Amino acid sequence: DNREYYLERQLQYNKDNYKKNYKIRFADRMFVLLHYSLEPYPICVKCGEKEMGFLEIDHIKGVIENDGRGGPALVKYIIDNNFPENYQVLCTNCNWLKHRENQKLTLSMTKENIRCRTKNLKLKEEVFSHYSKGLPECNCCGIDTLDILSLDHIYGRKNAKHKKGIGGHELYTWVRQNKFPSDFQVLCMMCNSAK
Repeated sequence: DNREYYLERQLQYNKDNYKKNYKIRFADRMFVLLHYSLEPYPICVKCGEKEMGFLEIDHIKGVIENDGRGGPALVKYIIDNNFPENYQVLCTNCNWLKHRENQKLTLSMTKENIRCRTKNLKLKEEVFSHYSKGLPECNCCGIDTLDILSLDHIYGRKNAKHKKGIGGHELYTWVRQNKFPSDFQVLCMMCNSAK
């Protein structure tokens, strides 16, 4: 019966305590990153990235049920459970690359699916090569690993001229059919999330 009252109260509490809660979440995240880092400061175990904003906690053996999945919920789970094993620090790019490699292990190997993946990869290479003016690479940092590159909407997705909700090969097809509009660029996952 009092739903609106309690929602309003929660919104006001969040507004009043935003800075304090942010500081607590940041400190907890730093504590967890330092615990799982191999150095006395947070660092990606694969590539050595040190920028805090790019670092993530990775499930070494895959996501564990009921561990909060990611973000503040995962940090809380780790602290509450006394820093269990099977976690490491990876940067966004290394985490995404690991995810893509794991995906490849479960792909169907039928001729039709292999043909479809090959066709989609050629389309991605064509589109990314166009926006990179040569070999596909991140417009910001220059990394050239195709699996971690993404097509970025320079002015944001909400200003896109294509229909909402498309991505991947559907978006690449739309871009090619519309003669490579100038409001796209190639970014790696890390630079895209930083943007």
